Amino acid sequence: MSSLLLPSPPARYDRWDQAQTRDALRRRLAAVPDTWTGSGKGVQQKAPSLSAPTVDTGTLRVTTKTALAASGAVSLDPTLGEVFTLTPTGAVTLSALSAAVGSRVYLVTTTSGTTSFALTFGTAFKSQGALSTGTVSGKVLVVAFVGDGTNLNEVSRTAAM
Repeated sequence: MSSLLLPSPPARYDRWDQAQTRDALRRRLAAVPDTWTGSGKGVQQKAPSLSAPTVDTGTLRVTTKTALAASGAVSLDPTLGEVFTLTPTGAVTLSALSAAVGSRVYLVTTTSGTTSFALTFGTAFKSQGALSTGTVSGKVLVVAFVGDGTNLNEVSRTAAM
């Protein structure tokens, strides 16, 4: 079997060679633009950065806070924003208009008085069940929903905070 002879690397680089290599690399890096454009193999593209307001299913959603009626049959319109507040003074049955795919709704309920009120989720809601406010005043409960094009589906809920 014959052995293949490969050239051995140089014993050392001369300091002048090291400096030339380093300077050439710096010049190449300085010529690189901050934003890459183009397409095709080998072209890199800088990832975009997003900030508020959020883009939701191709439409711009601006987060606003909407207060809901305090008792009885209450209708929630998801096109008004993402955050809805409720301070019940009696039993509440919530219904909603159909929600766009991916739309988010947060129901922030603040307890009042020493009477516990029931919050029932009706039309266009899929939830874990009714919510009871409890008898301690000033507590906050948050229920989060996401839209599927027809219903608002409960994602999570907090205990009274």
